[in-house]
Order: sequence, then C-alpha cells, then structure tokens
Amino acid sequence: MKKLLGALVVLAFFSGLCVSSLIGQEFVRGEANGDGMVDLADAVFILNAIFAPGSPLPSCDDAADANDSGEITISDPVYILLYLYCDGPPPPLPFPAAGEDPTEDELGCGGKDG
Repeated sequence: MKKLLGALVVLAFFSGLCVSSLIGQEFVRGEANGDGMVDLADAVFILNAIFAPGSPLPSCDDAADANDSGEITISDPVYILLYLYCDGPPPPLPFPAAGEDPTEDELGCGGKDG
C-alpha cells in the first residue's frame, strides 16, 4: 500500500510538471527586471545579469530576450536601447501588453527554466 501511495504521489508530481510546462506563462517582452515598465533599467538589468557575477537573474528569461532570438545576449539590452532612444522597432510580441510567447525556443518564464 505504501508503494502504491508513493507511486501515486510521484505520478501526480510529474503530471503537474508536464501540465505546467504546457501552459504558457504571460510576460511582456523586454520587461526583464519586473518593475512593470520597459525602460533603461531593463537594459541595465540584463547587462548585469550577463556580465556581473552574483547579480540577480531575470525571473522570466523570455522577457529578457528582448529581440526574441531564443537566447539572452548583449543584443537584447541593445535592442531595448534602440527602441527607447533611437526609434528602433518595438520588441516582438508579447509587447506592449502581457501575453504568451508566440515563438518556440528553450527559454521560459518562472520555475527552474527561468
């Protein structure tokens, strides 16, 4: 009986992981620091996450992927700065309102995959 109960607990746990990975997390692309705005602070936050060891990491990697390249690189804060100060294109969807990521990549929001 204990083995059956243990197996059910493990099955429920992994079922929850699978279901939660299928349900998209809403975010705003470019809004990396969690303050509710896409601004200079997001570009600085991403730069710190990339280059300053021990700095806070984005709680949503997809939000920090400002150009939707599928990875977080120096081009993401540059993209934000070009948008804000040089009439560059806005970040790809979901922007300016929160939504789910319409593109598939390895990045995520929340949980262990960021």
